[in-house]
This record gives sequence, structure tokens and C-alpha cells, in this order.
Amino acid sequence: MYKVFLAASLIASSAALAVDQDILDKYNNSCVNCHATGVSGAPITHNDQHWAPRLEKGLSRLLISVLFGLNAMPAGGLCFNCSDSDYIALIKYMSNYPEPPPPPEEIEESNILLLLIGHKMKQSEP
Repeated sequence: MYKVFLAASLIASSAALAVDQDILDKYNNSCVNCHATGVSGAPITHNDQHWAPRLEKGLSRLLISVLFGLNAMPAGGLCFNCSDSDYIALIKYMSNYPEPPPPPEEIEESNILLLLIGHKMKQSEP
């Protein structure tokens, strides 16, 4: 049991490290009361099963839900000093939103030429 708790704590901590401190403060002041435990059906923070059907709607629809309120969540989700970009950052934080992978490293032209020359040489070998 201890190992499971420790692993869950480490995962939550590593997710928190990637978030701006201002967003964490806003989460702790506004969102944590409902999203830490799932009060009134709120999706639990970092629970992929709870967030998956919501993320299928897209971030813009989730933002609209926050701005106007949904079910038990009041308009603005109790964050009275959040901007739209703050709400998006909070949604991403709570939902473990998958960020796009970084672009692949570009191959320099000189490397491409070397690859082509090497390929041609292999083709011409008996």
C-alpha cells in the first residue's frame, strides 16, 4: 500500500513540476476544493479516466464550460482572477493534457548528402 501511495505522490509531484507556480496557486485557491476529491461529479485532478470524455470535446468547449459554468461548477470555477489562458493552463494541468511531441531534429543538408552518397556507394558494390 505504501509503495502505491508513494508512486502516486511522485507522479503528481512530477506533473506539478511542469506547471507555472502561478497556475498551481490558482489551482490550490480555486479548483482543488472540488477537483481533488470529485465533489458533485467534478473530474478528479490527474485522473485520466475522468478527463478522457471531457478532453474529447476539445479545449475550447472545456473553456466555455468553465466560463459559463457546468452542472455544480459555477461560472469561472471560483477563480475570480483567471484569464482564458489561465483556465486553459488549469485544464491542462488537471487533465494531464498531452502536449504535442517536440518536432523531430532536422537533418542538415550536408548529412543528407552524405547519406545519399553512402546509399549510392552501397548500391554500386558487387
